[in-house]
Amino acid sequence: MELNVKFYLICFLDSLALGLFLPILSTHITTLGGTHTILGTLATLYTISRLFAGSLTRSWSDTFGKKAALLFILAINYIVYLPFGTTKSYVNLIVLRLVVGLTSQTQSICNSFISEFNSKESLPNVQSVTNVLAVAGFVVGPMIAGALYGETDGFYYICRFAAILLFICILIAVTLPNSTGTSSEVNLTFLTRAVSDLQKKFSKIGKLKFKEDWHIIALKFLHSVSATVFFMKFSMLLKVHYKLSSVIIGCTYSYQGSLTFLAPFIIPFINISKSNSSTVISLFIATVGFMGLCFAKTYDWYLISFIPMILAHTLLNATWKKAFTERSSKDYEIEGVQDGIGDIASIITPFIFGIFCDLYGVYALQSYTIIPMLLSILIAVITICPPSPIKRVEKKID
Repeated sequence: MELNVKFYLICFLDSLALGLFLPILSTHITTLGGTHTILGTLATLYTISRLFAGSLTRSWSDTFGKKAALLFILAINYIVYLPFGTTKSYVNLIVLRLVVGLTSQTQSICNSFISEFNSKESLPNVQSVTNVLAVAGFVVGPMIAGALYGETDGFYYICRFAAILLFICILIAVTLPNSTGTSSEVNLTFLTRAVSDLQKKFSKIGKLKFKEDWHIIALKFLHSVSATVFFMKFSMLLKVHYKLSSVIIGCTYSYQGSLTFLAPFIIPFINISKSNSSTVISLFIATVGFMGLCFAKTYDWYLISFIPMILAHTLLNATWKKAFTERSSKDYEIEGVQDGIGDIASIITPFIFGIFCDLYGVYALQSYTIIPMLLSILIAVITICPPSPIKRVEKKID
């Protein structure tokens, strides 16, 4: 088997195993006695665990080599999924899920591995294939899980299927050649590397000039809050509003995942003015889309509403990135700070939202999704849209 094909299979099967749990994990935790607060706590802790995952993987790669690190990751996840389907305690399930979050770096290490065995010319194409196959796993996985979960002991069989997929990955990984490359930070311990990575990610937030850029910071944060809540709990809307089965919910995950993947490729063909008003327009479209998703009377309208929302959501993410890049300079290095702001929103929001969701149910979901977007529109209209008096005078002089 060609070496690149082995990496393709590993990336696809690993993401397929992860994708199996997207539509059914929260439901299963609820059946074991978990509340929305518990689910929010899990989401917060899972996001935190992902912050350390890259540091752990690189430490293993530098210490043991990339092949051994890949085998460690696959073996740990394989072992985790064995008790995953049999435990009757949601606490145990949460702990096991956090282990998965801390070690699920298969695609990252495969892409790093691939760079050693491909030329610089072919590398982008090969890594693009691994990325597409990884997305395909997250699209196919929810459909399979949705179909199996409704059966007797469905969650058990889903976990067994995930374990089988990872076992196949292990068998393929064993046949890979040994890696020779390591990073320049080979002497760093995991903790030292983790601290360094966190500082790189969040230190730029401390450099922000809040008096000058507060509106862009607020817009990015509020947008992240809305997106975090919706993507975390939209299955709740599907159950409450439309009484959908696990099969349809799984297909909905796949549908939304496909559009989320395609959106960045569609955006360049959308003719939206690059003036300041385009940000307000994008916020307005995203807000209308979220409203449609939260209040759609039929499932068909829900599916239709997702299209403008995800396109505007993708455009806004590009807008925040561009805004901070344009404000960045040698003395004010804030390029990429939007990722740290988004991570903070992803850490804080789920736990707080979970408490309100236990109290108010679907109304909390609707409020936490729509109100931040409405506030964003208000802030954008006040701070971005009005032209400055100086520009008006210049136009008259001309």
